Amino acid sequence: MSLSGITSLNNNEGQITLTVTGGELPYTYNWSYNDNPNFATTQNLSGLGAGTFIVTVTDNNTCAITDTFTIDIPFKIPTVITPNGDGKNDDFEITNIQSYKSVQIEIFNRWGDRLFVFDGTGYQYKDPSNRWNGKYNGKDLPMGGYMYIIKISGLEPINGIVSIIR
Repeated sequence: MSLSGITSLNNNEGQITLTVTGGELPYTYNWSYNDNPNFATTQNLSGLGAGTFIVTVTDNNTCAITDTFTIDIPFKIPTVITPNGDGKNDDFEITNIQSYKSVQIEIFNRWGDRLFVFDGTGYQYKDPSNRWNGKYNGKDLPMGGYMYIIKISGLEPINGIVSIIR
């Protein structure tokens, strides 16, 4: 029995299409994802967020084969925010962050003082009320560069600078 699969993106949602050859029909499918060992039992998956998916295919003779597929959904991190209330670039909005399950975002000033921390799901961070808006303790921060560290489960931390322009 052999197994091949194709991962693809459609509107920033991942999908996995499997092809199984050999063995004796019918096949059964068992997908695991993150902490869920029984994520799905279908041949193909769609509407997926980012992550690693493991499938075990078993044929009628209980012969099994296992493979792993990774969905990477790219995201865009802004280099500038302009928190002036015009609805454009008012906060540290990260495009496609909602596709990631476990997200931590920290913002620091040039002296290393932590000004902002978010710890939750990417879907929660997509809500503007949860994003960094260029303030600390309710007060506008001055123009300048601020360091960010983004930690996403399963990925290397991402560091960079975001500037506030007023």
